[in-house]
Amino acid sequence: MTGARDAAVAAFFDRCAIRGLMAEFVPNDEKRLARLLALWRILPGQRVLEPGCGSGRLTERLARIVKPPGAVIAFDLSTEMLLRASRRVLPAPAAALMRASVTSIPVADAGIDRVICFNAFPHFENAGAAIEEIRRVLRPGGCLWIAHLESREIVNQRHIDAADEIGGHLLPPSRSLADLLKRHDFKILLCEESSSYCVGGLRR
Repeated sequence: MTGARDAAVAAFFDRCAIRGLMAEFVPNDEKRLARLLALWRILPGQRVLEPGCGSGRLTERLARIVKPPGAVIAFDLSTEMLLRASRRVLPAPAAALMRASVTSIPVADAGIDRVICFNAFPHFENAGAAIEEIRRVLRPGGCLWIAHLESREIVNQRHIDAADEIGGHLLPPSRSLADLLKRHDFKILLCEESSSYCVGGLRR
């Protein structure tokens, strides 16, 4: 499942998890997060995929929205992040966690209503392959949302400053990302970046 680069990224996020980073939303996040949840229009009963779920802080909220028979299928490369996500999320009957790569998602074709890439997309080193695999699992009319609570400039500088493993993991301009989605036959629903970042596409 993982090559040397994936293993290095997983190890970096293992260390972040052990240090307690990315574990909770802070009060300043809540207004922007509420806006994103409204944009995503996730409904009870839907099947939602969350690549790069980290500590499960968003997974927990998504599971409360979809409720059984809906489901949130969340995955990450980091074993330590998944351990923390399992403590937080697995009491929720609508949540499932796994260790997986976004370029090889163990989910059947066309079975997902929403894919939420939250604070994760820059870490998908083969962006085109990731988008194509996401398209495979989305049903026609399903939506992909790629979002960050902070601006592209802040996200990118944080990655540059963090460590060699993720120093090159840069969030592209929203227009460039929208063009990539179009090339994979998505209809663009939203393309914006200012104090936060969000690009959405509908699978044709």
